Amino acid sequence: MRRILLTALLVLTATLTTGNATTPADDVQVRATISVWHDLNAMCRGGGGSDPQTEIACCTRAKVSALLNQMGYCYRMGERWVKCTARDKREKPSTKLCY
Repeated sequence: MRRILLTALLVLTATLTTGNATTPADDVQVRATISVWHDLNAMCRGGGGSDPQTEIACCTRAKVSALLNQMGYCYRMGERWVKCTARDKREKPSTKLCY
């Protein structure tokens, strides 16, 4: 759990310092961020409702979702992230602390 949260933090930090995905190297960053989201989603959906680790995973997943939106990606049913269109509603980043 800590390893995945640390990975999420590193991806978030790297993305925030480099800006939006526009180059092939940034595309790797988008894929890594989506991978972290899937890991957090599994922990969030598979954890116990009152387990603090589950709450942290769900909170962090929401932050990664907002980050992906800022990177120009939107969630589609079936656990797929795709490039957003002009009609897609973007998620606002949360200021909630995840601990």
